[in-house]
Amino acid sequence: MKQPKFNIGQRVYHVIPESECGVVINIKFDYLTGLHEYQVAFSVSTESLWYYEHELSTDKIF
Repeated sequence: MKQPKFNIGQRVYHVIPESECGVVINIKFDYLTGLHEYQVAFSVSTESLWYYEHELSTDKIF
């Protein structure tokens, strides 16, 4: 199993221009796909969502 690209507590952006900054709150490894999935919280008032690592970036996309 490879190491995760992001860490819990790390700030990330979804790879869409209108994405706000979120924080990784959980990580799991999917053995079927061989990829890590990251649960990201963008706000206390919205539900956290799961993303694969190719759907996240440490930099804002414009």
